[in-house]
Amino acid sequence: MPEHAHEENATEAHEALHFAISKSAKLYILQEGDAGLVPIKGQVVVALEGATTCNEDESGITGYGEAGVLIFLAQTQTLYLVDSYGLDYHQHSRWHLEEFLPKGFSAMQMVGLGEGAHDDHAY
Repeated sequence: MPEHAHEENATEAHEALHFAISKSAKLYILQEGDAGLVPIKGQVVVALEGATTCNEDESGITGYGEAGVLIFLAQTQTLYLVDSYGLDYHQHSRWHLEEFLPKGFSAMQMVGLGEGAHDDHAY
């Protein structure tokens, strides 16, 4: 799997961020504002490559490092890594489940637990 080095990001840029996936498989990054949750400045959405839909209860999001998230979509049987440089979020990598799970296995949800690798994207 690919390696990817990050420049040092200001920790303030990642405080109080929230992630949501729409039914059209778009990832929205929100931050806490005076009026509640609002889109982060300069970026509204991250499109996930090859994904056009996301059904309720058939996805998962878990934190990755200081500035990223791993996203699973059952419709594509794909795990996506979305991370950032500052507040410039982008899809960094994607892996189809068939690369590491038994042939014919079809997952409906995935959950990440515990601490993962820190900023080196090594699996």
